[in-house]
Amino acid sequence: MTWRTALSWTHERIDEEGVFGLLGWEDGAKRTLSRAALSSQTTGDNWTAHTDLGLSFDTGPIGHELVVGGDYTWFDRHNSGTVGLAAGIDVYAPVYDLSQRPATFAVPSLGSTTSEKSRTGGLFARDRMTLTDQVRLVAGVRWSHYRQTTVSARCGGSADINSQTQTAWTSQFGLLYSPVEAVALFANRTSAFLPVQGTTAAGSPLKPETGTQYEVGAKAQLLGGRLSLNGALFHLKRGNVAVSDRDSPSALIPIGAQVAKGFEL
Repeated sequence: MTWRTALSWTHERIDEEGVFGLLGWEDGAKRTLSRAALSSQTTGDNWTAHTDLGLSFDTGPIGHELVVGGDYTWFDRHNSGTVGLAAGIDVYAPVYDLSQRPATFAVPSLGSTTSEKSRTGGLFARDRMTLTDQVRLVAGVRWSHYRQTTVSARCGGSADINSQTQTAWTSQFGLLYSPVEAVALFANRTSAFLPVQGTTAAGSPLKPETGTQYEVGAKAQLLGGRLSLNGALFHLKRGNVAVSDRDSPSALIPIGAQVAKGFEL
């Protein structure tokens, strides 16, 4: 019997500034690009607690390594940003000055503040089973509960409050077969549920990312272990994928599903 407990705390503080060509052309010839200077200040705290109990035992000829446990994540983040209009730049004869921030004038309606709070809890169980000397099996299941609230406001405007709560079941299943000691054939299926930290440019929360992966392959240790060979076929589908928003670099934007598949050697 093995018992483990872990507690971690992460504090973030970010102060960043950048100049972007966000607002289009200043002239009909499309030569002078208007620019904006964006500044952003972020502070956040993330607490994670994890505990599990491991049990090793046999049921007849089958060996078990069973792990049951749970975890909880507490996350808070506050962000404030301002936007100032900078002088345009001639894209065919640009003059850069990196020694200081370009002179700007503020655009109050484009400034914003966002507060984000999320709480994630989960319970899980996983069993690694030795069926024979050649065959091993792993099976696991997890229940996750996710709750997120965001409060966002444009400068001079009223605050928008958005909340979402989701519950998900995910699982893991894998099979390993070793016809000889130096060769292992494997197959597995894993599903995932990953809450997304961050908001859209409008201050709205994003749906948690989901995923399902299938993989089959083989591993071999040759020449007394001096040569390793690994090969696998895989298919991974991710849902609710979020990436950086090109029109608002400090925010995220959902782009739908992604599929990655291929062969790895």
